[in-house]
Amino acid sequence: MPRYQLNYLSRPGAHEVVDADTPDDAEDLARRRLLFSEPGFAIAILFEGVELNRIIQRSKRRAREPRAAL
Repeated sequence: MPRYQLNYLSRPGAHEVVDADTPDDAEDLARRRLLFSEPGFAIAILFEGVELNRIIQRSKRRAREPRAAL
């Protein structure tokens, strides 16, 4: 099983090595890490030292308030 490296760009020097069958599986693992991260948190996905993808946690939008009836 290939090993991918997740570089946590928002925390310099922090990284994690994960086993995944495909680059898409590695991206899914990275997206799971983003679920509980603050907005702007970024992860780069690398394979054999080459960056394959970079994902960034978006800010969570507030739900729109319903308009008042006229």
